[in-house]
Amino acid sequence: MAVDGVNPLEAIGEAAGAAFGEALADGATAEDAFAAAADAVSTTASDLGMSEEISGSVIASAQEAFDTAIADGASPEDAFEAAGDGAREAYGNPLEAVGEAARAAFEGALADGATAEDAFTSATDAASATASDYGFSAEQIDPVMTTAQEAFDAAIADGASPEDAFEAAGDAVREAVGEGDDAGDMDEADGGMDALAGAMEVEPDETGGEMTDADDALGAAMDAAADQGGAPPDDFGSDSGEPAPASEPVPEGEPEPEEPVVA
Repeated sequence: MAVDGVNPLEAIGEAAGAAFGEALADGATAEDAFAAAADAVSTTASDLGMSEEISGSVIASAQEAFDTAIADGASPEDAFEAAGDGAREAYGNPLEAVGEAARAAFEGALADGATAEDAFTSATDAASATASDYGFSAEQIDPVMTTAQEAFDAAIADGASPEDAFEAAGDAVREAVGEGDDAGDMDEADGGMDALAGAMEVEPDETGGEMTDADDALGAAMDAAADQGGAPPDDFGSDSGEPAPASEPVPEGEPEPEEPVVA
């Protein structure tokens, strides 16, 4: 059963990292260590209620990327990081998927002659089911759906068309999800929305296939596993991946500062 506040992608990433690192530390081959990681992902995804279609796609993409990297001569650690990239791509953008499911259900219901209210019920049902498929619990999903419903109802009451009311609901969800960054400012009742925000944060009109913050969490977990299994790369631990800035040059005409003498 999913635990309140769990970020599904982060959870499976941590499980994979722990299993991979432990197996390497015990002397397993790279292939056997990755098999252990894949088993851990499968178990964790099942515990979270993630659909087999999504978890299976994540594991398959990760396996393919890992095998390719090993065949190309990569180290186990580098191959594991490549697998993480494959997993992130396969998992995709949950917020985008939820929005697409909601819109398809809403427009389909309207086309079939449903009232705006009934069509929106179909939309929230589809959105909830899709979020559940991505491993989110009802406790995480329900606050977001409540926010969307309130915005939709308010727009309809103000005379908006069904389509405009649906857009208002979407805007309210994006705003609520964006507020999830300030976890310290949110009360306990908002814990589900906070966790959902962590994995679904996407700015409007900026989806464009960019990776979410949750995607980075999987990479971080895999980096941690690599640290357990072998020597890290030179830039390991750098959040930005950019080299440290060079020291500022001493202006011309000024003496170089002397090194302190240690007694």
